[in-house]
Amino acid sequence: MEKFSLYDLLGLLLPGVLFVYFCNVLNSLFGVFTLFDTSIGWNFDIGILLCFALIAGAMLYAINFWLITKRWYNWLFGMKKHVAELYLELNVPHLPMNETLNRKAKEWYGNNIFFSKEELKHRGTQMTEQEKNLQDELYDRMYYELQYLDKIDSAKTLQSFYYFFRQTVTACLLLLILFIILTFFGLVKGTSIPPNKADYIIWIPILLLLTTILSARHAQWYRKSMVLKMYWAYFTHLNQPLNK
Repeated sequence: MEKFSLYDLLGLLLPGVLFVYFCNVLNSLFGVFTLFDTSIGWNFDIGILLCFALIAGAMLYAINFWLITKRWYNWLFGMKKHVAELYLELNVPHLPMNETLNRKAKEWYGNNIFFSKEELKHRGTQMTEQEKNLQDELYDRMYYELQYLDKIDSAKTLQSFYYFFRQTVTACLLLLILFIILTFFGLVKGTSIPPNKADYIIWIPILLLLTTILSARHAQWYRKSMVLKMYWAYFTHLNQPLNK
């Protein structure tokens, strides 16, 4: 059996731990589940906590992959910019890299699909949707090829951090929604917050919003860095003597 990887830790477990911890904080404030209503902090056995964290992490993972396909979500957080757009922003020697990548593109698709900003400006048009989609498909294929050849470690490390921050955004959004719902029902029922915990009503949403914003920005940076590593790795791989 494979070892528990950095990908599993950052992509599943830690976002789940964060979510479970803040659920426990909300439970302590609003007393939703009186069985666990003790004080703000850890009140689970470590084994039970890990189980809840993994379940929550897997849930966040699935929800995030659903949300990331929504246009409004990407417009709001920008965590999955198209690889064709990212490629043009990368600080790489586009002309030699385009030449190498287009050799593979011609082999697979019969056409050049990689262009520099200067080439696009010269032809007077932006990339077509077909060219963008083919770049996206080539990116997926080169990912699995490099993974098969075990030449993807540095890119996967960046990907693990990217998923951690992506899942953290999802966790914070769900917690904010839960916080608003519990606050609303607490006001309707006239439930009072203990004086020693009243400050949490102000600081929890502020903390969650700040974490959401910072995590989204970090996710953008890690995705761009991951794409940069991927293209350099594939460019180097294709220029090895046996691959020419």
